[in-house]
Amino acid sequence: MNRQQALKIIEKNRESYNKIAKDFDVSRKYEWPEFELLKPHIKEGDKILDIGCGNARLYKYLCGELNSQHYVGVDISANLIKIAKKTKCGELDSPHKVEFGVVEKVWELPFEEGEFDSAAGIAFLHHIPSEELRLRVLREIHRVLAPGGILFLTNWNLWQWNRIKKYKLRLRDFFFKHNELDAGDFWIKFQGAERYYHHFTKGELTGLCKKAGFSVISCKKEMNMVIILRKQ
Repeated sequence: MNRQQALKIIEKNRESYNKIAKDFDVSRKYEWPEFELLKPHIKEGDKILDIGCGNARLYKYLCGELNSQHYVGVDISANLIKIAKKTKCGELDSPHKVEFGVVEKVWELPFEEGEFDSAAGIAFLHHIPSEELRLRVLREIHRVLAPGGILFLTNWNLWQWNRIKKYKLRLRDFFFKHNELDAGDFWIKFQGAERYYHHFTKGELTGLCKKAGFSVISCKKEMNMVIILRKQ
């Protein structure tokens, strides 16, 4: 996939999430069980970056369970950030330092080198089209993490019969390029809006993360693929 096509896809995803923000918020009120895997790697007082924070459900977990002192959430959707800010000021208003912001380019984050102790991307990286851009995004996260910093990523595992059937995915599209998309790329509808997804194989994801400069602590593939990384 060329860069121009990849950038068009990102803009379409931005438009889709702005359109469905309210419905998406309603559907994402719960914590994923995978969040528990993050617990052993977060220290009280860590400064944490949540990339693709959506409606800030990870913020609720971090402040409620781990007593994170400084949380920064960013997303490409302005409407989701508005919802996230309301969550902050409402049910979970706290003395902890909390910041939310819109980012135009996830591969050019407005933060200093080594600024964060930890970072998380919940169902985020699978929305980034093309291997080139995914690598740039991972290298940028690597840049803003402190030495030894942790990156926690979850991605949908689409190679499951229930999801293949639910989203009417063509099996051949997992393995071959199609309609200007790369192998493993799909458009999946939610409330009438299409969102781009990339299905990672375990080897593909771990290889990409290592190329970006991370060491792999663990990689678990079940309903979702969860990978925990450390900045070398």
